[in-house]
Amino acid sequence: MNKGKNLEKKILDRVYRFETKKTVGEILLKGATFLFLGFTVFILGSIFYEILKEQTTFDLLEIFSEDFEVIKKYFFETVYIFYLELPKIILILLLILISIFFYLSWQLFKNFNKIKNKVISLIKFWRRKI
Repeated sequence: MNKGKNLEKKILDRVYRFETKKTVGEILLKGATFLFLGFTVFILGSIFYEILKEQTTFDLLEIFSEDFEVIKKYFFETVYIFYLELPKIILILLLILISIFFYLSWQLFKNFNKIKNKVISLIKFWRRKI
């Protein structure tokens, strides 16, 4: 009878080790992906801003400090010129990365309790073992 319990204990130990590795791997992968995407969005956003600043594109926005009639008269021309001066490839890439970043943030927020419960149960199991 002792061999059966011993075998059961070994099997449970292996299952918990596997689950521990899987959970830690998931957390590290998601964290690294989240940080990498955040860093990439920050870098691309900075590049995008510097390009617009270098082209003095933001000077076009000074029209909005004028009277309402001036804004009304030149609004569409200003928007069109601003559109023409945008670095479109960087803007598209930046929008895609921001979308992915927010999607991952939403998934992380949505599944936070599941991940937290897994980590807590694994910590409790390993504390009991030690």
